[in-house]
Amino acid sequence: MRIFIDGINVFLKKGTSFQYVVENRLFTGSNNYTMSITFPMKDCWENENAFFFINRMDGNKSKMTYNCEIIDINFAKSGTLVVTHINEKEIKGQFLEGRAEQNYNASFDKIYINEMQLGYAPNVTKGAVNVTTAWNWYPYVNWVAIPWVNNSSGLLHNATVLNNGNPVWEDSSDLTFQPYLIYILKKICSNLGYTGDFHEIENSKYKYLLILNTLPPAWKVYNFGAVLPHWSLSQFFEEIENLLEGEFIINHKAKLITFSFTQPLLSRLSEVEIETVIDSYSIEVSMEEQSKYLGRKNVKFAEGDNPKWAYESCQWFINENASSALVFNTFAELQNWAGGYLTSGYERTVNNRGGVVERYWSGGYDSRTQSQGNKLLYCKEIDTYFVMYNYMSTFLKTVDHSSVFGTGGTTNFYLHYYKLKPVNRFGERFADRDAEELELKIIPAWIDETDSAHGPCVFLECGEMGSAEVNIDSDGNVTSTSSGTSIGGGRRSSGMSRAYVSSDSEDDESIAHSTAAKAIMRGENKKSDAYFDVIYVGFWDGSQRRWDGLLPRPTTDYIDIEGVSSLRRNSLSLRLNRTGNASAPADYLHKIDGKKKFTFSFFANDIPNPMAVFCIKGKRYLCEKITATFTENGRSQLLKGTFYLIDE
Repeated sequence: MRIFIDGINVFLKKGTSFQYVVENRLFTGSNNYTMSITFPMKDCWENENAFFFINRMDGNKSKMTYNCEIIDINFAKSGTLVVTHINEKEIKGQFLEGRAEQNYNASFDKIYINEMQLGYAPNVTKGAVNVTTAWNWYPYVNWVAIPWVNNSSGLLHNATVLNNGNPVWEDSSDLTFQPYLIYILKKICSNLGYTGDFHEIENSKYKYLLILNTLPPAWKVYNFGAVLPHWSLSQFFEEIENLLEGEFIINHKAKLITFSFTQPLLSRLSEVEIETVIDSYSIEVSMEEQSKYLGRKNVKFAEGDNPKWAYESCQWFINENASSALVFNTFAELQNWAGGYLTSGYERTVNNRGGVVERYWSGGYDSRTQSQGNKLLYCKEIDTYFVMYNYMSTFLKTVDHSSVFGTGGTTNFYLHYYKLKPVNRFGERFADRDAEELELKIIPAWIDETDSAHGPCVFLECGEMGSAEVNIDSDGNVTSTSSGTSIGGGRRSSGMSRAYVSSDSEDDESIAHSTAAKAIMRGENKKSDAYFDVIYVGFWDGSQRRWDGLLPRPTTDYIDIEGVSSLRRNSLSLRLNRTGNASAPADYLHKIDGKKKFTFSFFANDIPNPMAVFCIKGKRYLCEKITATFTENGRSQLLKGTFYLIDE
C-alpha cells in the first residue's frame, strides 16, 4: 500500500493500522473516510517534507489539510487528509473522500443564497414583453411571468384579458418573473467559478420546475436571489436533494458540482452475494427506532402560508376514514355520483296527494338522512381521495319557527354549492409512527380561486414591504406603490399587510437620508433577512398556457379539478405518494426493521458498494456501512459490515 500527500509518498508508523469506512449515504448522509492514521515524523524526512515540518516549533502550521491518495491492489482513493493531532514524534490525521470530504468543507456554509446575485429579467415593462414570450418555457427561456396574487394586498399581478381571442396584459404595471430551478443552479455555479453538471436534471421532468417566490413590481426587487430564503448554500443543496431524491457531489478542488438521481444509480447496482461469512456475527436489538435509513423516515412538506394546506396534507384523516370511504373505480363513476350532491340546503318534493312539501336545513348535507355527501371519497383510477367542498352559499329564505319547529322566532336558510375537492395530494410518505421526520422546505405552490373571470391562480403571502421604494406625491404624502389588478380585497389569511411610514416623521425613510443613516434609523434587524422562509415551486412546461380567458397556473399535481367536477390530467406531480401511471417516488427504498441491527464479518477481494442489496445466507439485507482494516502491508480481506434485514 502507498499513501501520497500532495504527490509525495509518505509512510505509516510501524506496527500501526487504520480503519477505512464506506457508508451508505441513505443511512448517514456521508460515505468514505478513515479513522485516525498515524504518520511518524522524527527521523522520517519524507514525511517531514510532505507535511512541511508541521511537527517542529518553527514549522508551518497554517496548513492543516492536504491532498491525499491511498493506493492498494484493486483500491485507489483520492481525497483530503485532515490533520487532527501534532507532536514532535508524529502526527495523526483523518482521510476524507467523496461526500465525507464535501461535508467537512464548510465554505458553502458561509454563503447565503438570498445574498447572491442570481440574475434578473432585463425587461419588465409590458410594452417590451408580449404574453406569448412571457409564457414560454425552458430551455427557450430561463424565467416566466406567471400570474399571481399577493395575498397581503389582494392585488393580481401579470394578469391578462382576451382581446379578439388572444390574451393581452390587463394593465400597464411592470411584470414580475419567476426563474427555473435549473437556471438558478447554473447561475450559482457561474458566480462561484464552478462548473455545473446537471444533465440528469435536464433530462428529467425537473427541468420544468419553476421557483415561484416573487415580489410585487412596485417593490423594485429584481434579483432572483433576493426572494429566496436565508439559507446557506449547503442547506439549499440539501433541500433540493431531499425534494428531487438525489445527490450533489461537490468537488471543491476541481470546482465541479454534479447532480445524480438516487433511483437510477441504485438500479445499476447488482445484488452482492456474500458467500464467505465467518463465525463473527451479532445482532443488536433496540426498543427504540435506531436506523437513520431514508426509507424509515416520515417525509412531509412544510406548511408554508397556504390557509387550505390542511386539505392538501391530511394523512391522519385518511388513516382514520379510509376504511369507510366511498370507493369508485373510475373518475367517470365519481363524477356521475357527485352530480347528485352539488347543492344542499333545500328539498322540494310532492306528496302522494299531489301537494308540494318543502324542507330546509342550514348545516350542509342533511344529517337526518345520513347523506353520503358527508363521506370521504376515493377514486382508484387516479389514486386520489376527495371530499365534497362547499365553495359558495347563497341566502334562500327566512322561515318562521312557528311553522317549522313550533317555537317563536325565525331562522335564515341558505343554499350551499359544492365541488369535488382532492385531498391529501401532498400528504406525507409515512414509514412508522416512531420514525424520524424529514420536512421538505421546497414545497408545492399555493394555488387557489380568484374570481370567475380569472379562475385559479398562484397565491403568495409577501408580508412587509421591506426594501421597497416608497412614492411621494406632490404634497409630500406617502402614496401606495402597489400596482396590479384588484380582486376585491384578496384572501387575507394571516393578517399580514404592508405598512407605509408616516411622511411627517423626521425619520421617514422616504427622506433622502444616506444609506448608512437609514440603516441606523431602522435599528438592528432581529429577524431573518428574507421575504420567504420556504421555496414555492410548480412545474411549467408551456402546456398550461390558456387561451380561454382564465389565467395559466403551474402544475403541482397530475390531476386538477376544473369547475365543480371536471378532471384535468397533467403529466407532472410533486406528490410524495403516487401510483398508477405516474412514476412513484422513492420506490427504490426498502422496508426494514430499524430496531434490529445485524453485524457480519466476511471475506472479500474488493470493498462492495454499501448502497447495493446484500444476499447473506439466503436473506436480503441493506447495508449501513462496511469497515476495512489497512496496515503498512495493505488492506486485509476481512471486512466487517452493519446490516438491516429487508422485509420481503
